[in-house]
Amino acid sequence: MSLSLIPDHHYHIFNRGNNCDLLFQSDLDYSYFLDLYSIYANPFFETYSWCLMNNHFHFCIRAKSDDEFGRFDKRNRWSKEAKIKWKLFDMCEIPLEMQITPQPQRMFAFLFDSYAKYFNRKYVSRGVVFERSCEMRLIDTDEYLIDLICYIHNNPVKHNICKSPEQYRWSSYNEIISDNSVFCNSEKIIHLFDSRENFIFVHRSKFLNDFD
Repeated sequence: MSLSLIPDHHYHIFNRGNNCDLLFQSDLDYSYFLDLYSIYANPFFETYSWCLMNNHFHFCIRAKSDDEFGRFDKRNRWSKEAKIKWKLFDMCEIPLEMQITPQPQRMFAFLFDSYAKYFNRKYVSRGVVFERSCEMRLIDTDEYLIDLICYIHNNPVKHNICKSPEQYRWSSYNEIISDNSVFCNSEKIIHLFDSRENFIFVHRSKFLNDFD
């Protein structure tokens, strides 16, 4: 990452496969990446939108403040189970000398490294899976934030995968409008657009204006 994450600031996180090669070759690959995201990233970042394409991905996130997440337990650091090793605890639950303060920016690196190992093992390949270290752009206005949410959800439209964002499976769009999202606070995101109806309208307006 070219920038340091600043707590309580929003960012556009994105990357693609090395030489634009496929990152996801099956539904299981998409699901596995999201499972890793739930372990390595979701506890430290508030997610506003996401989209996984076959050779790249986009996330719109807010870096949480230090007091919004717990601490790792030093006694779990050698566990081979990621969910145990990276489990967070309230500071009152473990002795002070056993607490490890997470470094959120490093967690993305762990996420991508874990997925690369899975990908190379599954497809019997070697070498670099991602083209570069993860790219990150600071989002400095609400207008930029809204535009980015729409851009991410409309990415499959841009690449001619589908004609509207609700037709694409591997994004947060349908989860948000159905208030059934694993990572996103649907109510908070809808509020940025004033209403669910306007959320849908703005997304449609964006892809009609930008991609027609």
